[in-house]
Amino acid sequence: MQTEMDTEYFAAKQDPARVLDKLNKYIDDFYRGLKNRGRLYLWRQMYTHLYKARYTGGKVNKVGDQLEFKQLIVNHLPNILGHQTTMITQNRISFDARAVNSDAEAQVQAKFAVRLLDAETRSEKLDDMDTQMSKYANAYGEAWIKVCWDEDGGDVYIAGEVPVTDEAGQIVIADPGDPKQGIPPVPLTQPIERKYGKNTYKVYHPIDCIRDISLSSIDECKWFTFRDRVNRFDIIAKYAEGNEQLKRDILALPSCQQRGERDELVNSMLNDIEATSDFIYVYHFFHEKTEALPQGRELIFAGADVVLSDGPLKYDNVPVARMAGDEETGTVFGWSSLYDAASIQDALNKLYSIVASNQFRNGVGVVLVPKGSTFSAANLQKGMVVLEYDPRLGKPEALNLTLTPPEIFRFIQQLENALEKITSVSSVMRGDPSASVRSGNMLEIILAQNISFYKGLEKSRNSVWEKVGTMIIRNYRRYAEYQRPAELIGKNGLPYLKYFKKEDLSKIDKVYIEQANPAQKTFAGKLAIAKDLLQNGAIKDPREFINLVNTGNLDSTIDPDTYDFFLIQEENEMIMEGQLPMVSPTDYIAAHGYHHSVLLASPQARSNPVLTNMALQHCGEHAMMAGFIIPPPMGPILDEKGFPVIGPDGAPLMQPQM
Repeated sequence: MQTEMDTEYFAAKQDPARVLDKLNKYIDDFYRGLKNRGRLYLWRQMYTHLYKARYTGGKVNKVGDQLEFKQLIVNHLPNILGHQTTMITQNRISFDARAVNSDAEAQVQAKFAVRLLDAETRSEKLDDMDTQMSKYANAYGEAWIKVCWDEDGGDVYIAGEVPVTDEAGQIVIADPGDPKQGIPPVPLTQPIERKYGKNTYKVYHPIDCIRDISLSSIDECKWFTFRDRVNRFDIIAKYAEGNEQLKRDILALPSCQQRGERDELVNSMLNDIEATSDFIYVYHFFHEKTEALPQGRELIFAGADVVLSDGPLKYDNVPVARMAGDEETGTVFGWSSLYDAASIQDALNKLYSIVASNQFRNGVGVVLVPKGSTFSAANLQKGMVVLEYDPRLGKPEALNLTLTPPEIFRFIQQLENALEKITSVSSVMRGDPSASVRSGNMLEIILAQNISFYKGLEKSRNSVWEKVGTMIIRNYRRYAEYQRPAELIGKNGLPYLKYFKKEDLSKIDKVYIEQANPAQKTFAGKLAIAKDLLQNGAIKDPREFINLVNTGNLDSTIDPDTYDFFLIQEENEMIMEGQLPMVSPTDYIAAHGYHHSVLLASPQARSNPVLTNMALQHCGEHAMMAGFIIPPPMGPILDEKGFPVIGPDGAPLMQPQM
């Protein structure tokens, strides 16, 4: 007979203690599974290879039962990982917001959302998190990022004022006023300080993303638990203010070092640390909105059973995104090509150690002397001396014990070549092309093949930041109740401050990632683009082309036209916001006229009389400035005596427009 617990979904139980009973079992199963299935060992091996110098002390060590061997580490993996990470992240995150419709207001919001996301990227250092995620995904198969809204974060603003009261609860009067003249008393007030709130971001190693390890695909996972190491006193300040029992419970929790079954990636680093650390484990449980749990669930707890917060999921979806270049079929984990390279690196370390052991042990010269001769070590150590020997006994000869079999060196070369093939980080990419590969075209082909190998990870990276960008906008759209400042960067590269609230993002539907031109990823590609621009007259100053050759910076070459295009875009934004931009004789009329016409390239825009009149007036001013339209003189047509000429209808005749 089944019990009530067996028939009720664990995440749907009202009592959080009952939820934690089952969830803690899942957490223990997760870490036990990492050990039993060898994944924890694999991650530790990857960590050891990447940070080998921490274990060797950066020197050649003695190893073996009798310490008779030398350990020489020639570590390729960190260099390969660095090139992989650079290859994936060489293009900066570039967001593109899409509106729910194409009206003028929605387009203005979309442009503002793009600049807001760019400001968020700079202020929250999302580029650094992008690098960290790419590094984790390459080295450990996957990486995670969590985007949550912190109501207690952000700057302080004044939300209003409240009267000051004394100990008896009476309002304190600042000015008694004048009752005889009908002037009421003025109470003493104090400002109400609140915080705007802000988005918070955290990148996670896969060991800190707990999931149901029994499933066969990450898509089947409906809940995730993220583990953080947090100072217990920060937790007390945030959750236990005025709750003495909760404070005592948090203080009684074991530190991260007293971890039991829940293991660490690098446990040896903690062996010499006392278990009195102020840091404890805090778990953040998310459950998707499903048929079994329509409102989802979000539960924060410390240790195993100290509940800090519990309630329905306050986001549209679980606010996390995952980067993984490949999947390990039949599991909930990602896969990395570096896993296959780890054993090759291990073999290389052993082979180099064999060579080093032979050279170190036998590198000091050995001299053979005939038995019965009069030579001694003292004779041979004198340097430039004359040695007489008996031809019947023979002369002294050097004995070469340092000769290493050539097969070892050939095998080392084969393994290093295999390492490059498996990871697709060639010697060309690492700056050391072989002598047989010297032509520019061949180098470009090899680089293109290397880059195409990481399309899966690059696609996953774009997907991650599309989700992150969408979560950022939706959080602001949900929680930005009051006007808040944002330091934006204009199209001309100059910063400016803009205030906004959630209504300014109400029509943004989703965020996408702009894919950069692959040709601009290499110097040769930039040079080819610059040559085409030079031949077609787009580069007016030859010094700009010389600057590209010297620096590889394509931006400075196309900056003049780029800034003019930015000006046109900003003018379009002003027109959509109801402002009339100023025209100048220096404007490139053909470009301005063409791009301003886009404002009226939809029926919705043409049905907006304000936008239509503003766009036509601005285009007309450009045409007048260029001399395409000659404006009429002001006033009516005058006769010889200076009086207005009256038409048949009795109205003055006006000057005709040319």
